[in-house]
Amino acid sequence: MPGRELTEDDLKWLEEYRTQVIEAFTPIFSEAADRFSDGEQLLKRFNEALDLVRNGSWFRAVDEVHNELCIAKALLANY
Repeated sequence: MPGRELTEDDLKWLEEYRTQVIEAFTPIFSEAADRFSDGEQLLKRFNEALDLVRNGSWFRAVDEVHNELCIAKALLANY
Protein backbone atom coordinates (compact mmCIF):
# COMPACT_ATOMS: atom_id res chain seq x y z
CA MET A 1 0.00 0.00 0.00
CA PRO A 2 1.66 3.25 -1.08
CA GLY A 3 2.00 6.34 1.10
CA ARG A 4 1.41 9.90 -0.01
CA GLU A 5 3.60 11.69 -2.52
CA LEU A 6 6.53 13.38 -0.81
CA THR A 7 7.33 17.05 -1.14
CA GLU A 8 10.83 18.49 -1.50
CA ASP A 9 10.67 19.45 2.19
CA ASP A 10 9.75 15.86 3.07
CA LEU A 11 12.70 14.54 1.09
CA LYS A 12 15.04 17.04 2.71
CA TRP A 13 13.80 16.06 6.16
CA LEU A 14 14.26 12.36 5.39
CA GLU A 15 17.87 12.92 4.36
CA GLU A 16 18.57 15.00 7.47
CA TYR A 17 16.99 12.27 9.59
CA ARG A 18 19.10 9.64 7.82
CA THR A 19 22.28 11.61 8.52
CA GLN A 20 21.43 12.16 12.18
CA VAL A 21 20.61 8.50 12.81
CA ILE A 22 23.70 7.21 10.99
CA GLU A 23 25.94 9.69 12.83
CA ALA A 24 24.39 8.73 16.18
CA PHE A 25 24.55 4.95 15.84
CA THR A 26 27.70 4.33 13.80
CA PRO A 27 30.13 5.13 16.64
CA ILE A 28 28.09 3.10 19.13
CA PHE A 29 28.19 0.02 16.93
CA SER A 30 31.84 0.56 15.99
CA GLU A 31 32.87 0.69 19.64
CA ALA A 32 30.93 -2.49 20.36
CA ALA A 33 31.96 -4.40 17.23
CA ASP A 34 33.61 -7.11 19.30
CA ARG A 35 30.31 -7.72 21.15
CA PHE A 36 27.80 -6.90 18.43
CA SER A 37 28.59 -7.70 14.82
CA ASP A 38 25.19 -6.81 13.34
CA GLY A 39 25.38 -3.03 13.74
CA GLU A 40 26.26 -2.45 10.11
CA GLN A 41 23.41 -4.68 9.01
CA LEU A 42 20.92 -2.75 11.13
CA LEU A 43 22.15 0.54 9.66
CA LYS A 44 21.86 -0.94 6.18
CA ARG A 45 18.26 -1.99 6.91
CA PHE A 46 17.55 1.54 8.16
CA ASN A 47 18.90 3.02 4.92
CA GLU A 48 16.90 0.55 2.85
CA ALA A 49 13.71 1.41 4.75
CA LEU A 50 14.30 5.12 4.18
CA ASP A 51 14.84 4.47 0.48
CA LEU A 52 11.50 2.65 0.38
CA VAL A 53 9.79 5.66 1.95
CA ARG A 54 11.42 7.94 -0.62
CA ASN A 55 9.85 5.70 -3.27
CA GLY A 56 6.35 5.87 -1.81
CA SER A 57 6.16 3.33 1.02
CA TRP A 58 4.82 4.10 4.46
CA PHE A 59 7.14 5.48 7.15
CA ARG A 60 6.20 2.57 9.43
CA ALA A 61 9.12 0.50 8.13
CA VAL A 62 11.58 3.21 9.18
CA ASP A 63 10.03 3.36 12.65
CA GLU A 64 10.44 -0.38 13.03
CA VAL A 65 14.13 -0.39 12.14
CA HIS A 66 14.80 2.74 14.23
CA ASN A 67 13.24 0.95 17.20
CA GLU A 68 15.59 -1.99 16.59
CA LEU A 69 18.56 0.41 16.53
CA CYS A 70 17.46 1.88 19.86
CA ILE A 71 17.00 -1.55 21.42
CA ALA A 72 20.47 -2.62 20.27
CA LYS A 73 21.93 0.58 21.74
CA ALA A 74 20.17 -0.01 25.07
CA LEU A 75 21.31 -3.63 25.24
CA LEU A 76 24.89 -2.63 24.48
CA ALA A 77 24.79 0.05 27.18
CA ASN A 78 23.70 -2.54 29.74
CA TYR A 79 26.17 -5.23 28.70
